[in-house]
Amino acid sequence: MYTNEDLRGFFDSLGRYEKLQRDVVRTIAENVEDQTVKQTLLRISSDEQRHMDIVQQMLDLVFPQ
Repeated sequence: MYTNEDLRGFFDSLGRYEKLQRDVVRTIAENVEDQTVKQTLLRISSDEQRHMDIVQQMLDLVFPQ
């Protein structure tokens, strides 16, 4: 049986993973000269931010402040 703390730990880990992906992709995008590739990477970074926002919303639902 999972506890609330297990669930919270899972969502926290998921959020950290999404943040790491977002930061890595954004860093790569900053060093790319090709504008098409840069825009694609920035879009991916934006998608990761949306995923982070969804994870945060789930945390807020499960663990209200």
